[in-house]
Amino acid sequence: MKRKGSWLLVCLLVAGQPVAAAEFGGQYVFQSPDGSVHLDLEQDAQGLVTGTMSDGVTSLRLRGQTAAGQLRGTIKADYPPDLGFIGQMDETGE
Repeated sequence: MKRKGSWLLVCLLVAGQPVAAAEFGGQYVFQSPDGSVHLDLEQDAQGLVTGTMSDGVTSLRLRGQTAAGQLRGTIKADYPPDLGFIGQMDETGE
């Protein structure tokens, strides 16, 4: 159960912070209470974003769509329910 709570916290952190500039694709590292979480994203020409979030033990799949400077989508876990997330640029484009 501890792992589920950790991932939820990380998802909330991702939702509460800017993810990237207009191009959301890239590699990011977040610090959770349990250690580093790596986020690898790819974005296609239509704004579809796919990727993975991993802490070295557990890997989750992400899928989202960009619109109006935001990235909205879901994180697919091995256990229900899927988790939603939102990423948004800040005024510096990061």
